[in-house]
Amino acid sequence: MDINDYDKILQTNFQVNSFALELLRDGLLSNLLQEDYPHILYWAGKEIARQFPTDTLDDVKEFFINAGFGELTIISQDSKNQRWQLKGDLVQQRIHLNKQTTDFSLEAGFLAQQLETQTGAIAEATFKLNRKNNDVSFEVVTDLDQLVDVEDIQARVASREAFLKKTHDTVEKASIITARSEDDISKEQSITDSLLAFNFDDTVLPQDEQNNLSALSGNEEIDPFNVPTHHNKPLK
Repeated sequence: MDINDYDKILQTNFQVNSFALELLRDGLLSNLLQEDYPHILYWAGKEIARQFPTDTLDDVKEFFINAGFGELTIISQDSKNQRWQLKGDLVQQRIHLNKQTTDFSLEAGFLAQQLETQTGAIAEATFKLNRKNNDVSFEVVTDLDQLVDVEDIQARVASREAFLKKTHDTVEKASIITARSEDDISKEQSITDSLLAFNFDDTVLPQDEQNNLSALSGNEEIDPFNVPTHHNKPLK
């Protein structure tokens, strides 16, 4: 599926109820992926963003609605941080039905990659559930000094790794926050923990695949989390 398919589907009147979406998202995928569920969905969100790039923040909001993610609103922003709020009937229903297991890593990864594409700077995101208001807040951390359009792949990998380590030092690790009351329960998922678990030492860029990587801000992007990994051990 690509951006052309996206436009064609939007022109149809075919609709899917919320049960179908939740069955795949919170039923099948969570059981299939188990503990890897949030990490893989964060990567998947980034991959979707690469397939369906947007030009403006309004386009990002529109995609969230069309994809059934919910209603996205920007709350605050500065040179390094953006805070977003996600709400809507489906968001409220997912939070209510799945209690402590509701996960929005897919949306976090999508939002981070869209902002990375638009700004040309490395960006990562975390999410936090607010059960009192039945909504989700996203914090996107970016660093305009860590650009993703440098020419050297090793420099790109080093830049992202340095950014993740710096972000990891300032963002709280994933945890369930002790609430003051039963109505004020929140969960924060730190994506940087899973990203830092990747081993860059075994990452090799094949010469014949250099021209097949995604483009970003008019330049070729090489994402270290999306580069084929080759092992020296022979297959048995």
